Amino acid sequence: MINLPIVEGRSCDGCTKCCEGYLAGEIQGKQMGFGKPCFLIEIGKGCNDYENRPEIPCKAFQCEWLINESIPEDLKPSTSNLIISRRFLNEKISYIEFVEAGSKLDSEVLSWAIENSLANDVNIVWTIAGNVYWLGDDEFCDAIENMIDMQSKGIEEIKKEQEQSQINQFASFYPPKYDPMQSTKIDLTKFNENTP
Repeated sequence: MINLPIVEGRSCDGCTKCCEGYLAGEIQGKQMGFGKPCFLIEIGKGCNDYENRPEIPCKAFQCEWLINESIPEDLKPSTSNLIISRRFLNEKISYIEFVEAGSKLDSEVLSWAIENSLANDVNIVWTIAGNVYWLGDDEFCDAIENMIDMQSKGIEEIKKEQEQSQINQFASFYPPKYDPMQSTKIDLTKFNENTP
């Protein structure tokens, strides 16, 4: 993954949400995620070993708020308790993921995300009360449904191997594993019918 330029005027500056245990990853052989922060982080201040942080996942992770000027200023993770990042289902299909990071997903933020998705053809994924929802084009929705179908048929390990071979090695921070049996698809055609 290529590191994109940071939006002018934005910086981490006291935000450590990506390291506080809301995303899962392995840092120097130690697990982070499921409520367990990185062992190197000083919450609200930064990494205690920033110069020696690993390439994966630390240097490779890209906070979408930092690099995407279309995301509102007030959605900085430390302010909104929301981590926004780009993920990849495979080499062709990407999506923006909204991960709760300290509080429930705000309805105004979700409304903005859905409106932005529909207006700009952006695939998105979010979670509410343990249920995963997604919105996007047919190729994206079909790929997620196929993935869930494969998992429900008991061939999850095969799919994981296929996904790992397709996912860019730098897309390395992931939220804790979703329960695919609780996932729900939003039908874009119904949204489009009700959208002026």
